[in-house]
Amino acid sequence: MSAEDRQRAEQYRAEAVRDEARKNSESLEQYLADLKIRVNSQGITPASLGRATQLINKTNQFNLTTQRCTEAQVREMSQSGSHWARLYEVSDRFGDYGIVGVLICRKDGDARSWTIDTWLMSCRALGRQVEQFMFDDLVAAAQREGAERLIGLYRPTPKNRLVEGLYSSLGFDAAGGGPQEFLFEFSIPLDYQIKAVNVLAMQER
Repeated sequence: MSAEDRQRAEQYRAEAVRDEARKNSESLEQYLADLKIRVNSQGITPASLGRATQLINKTNQFNLTTQRCTEAQVREMSQSGSHWARLYEVSDRFGDYGIVGVLICRKDGDARSWTIDTWLMSCRALGRQVEQFMFDDLVAAAQREGAERLIGLYRPTPKNRLVEGLYSSLGFDAAGGGPQEFLFEFSIPLDYQIKAVNVLAMQER
């Protein structure tokens, strides 16, 4: 059995244990609290560039734009001062999910407005508040750099209907567009409070 096969087998085992824990929990909130979810927000490095590119080019369901990029393009965005690019690595008390999320924003004009260029997540992390953590992390970063609003893009495909209501659920307002690209706008409040209450931020690496 290869190392990849062993890792896959371990992930299946951990997921089966999670399913059993969910059945025995009194509520979804209790289940999420009991998981002790940890998320590490990190920059894209030479070591993680390949994984970032793989996720961007293979993730279809939780993917707001399904924009595909070469490794060189991902490297350029991660090193550009005109972009904010992060990867998200998740674990819980039952095991590691690995790097499962990518979030890349373009800083527009004087950087008071950030456009979410790429937002995706592996389906195995769904239902864990990871997407809320990613958004909390984005808002915090935008606030630190003086941004006042976020622009969200949603490009519908036959496979990404899962996320068609994501921006609305996070408090964005519809801002036009369609049918191939819909725009959403979020004015960043000065007193924004984090919402991913059942997720512990790991120390950034």
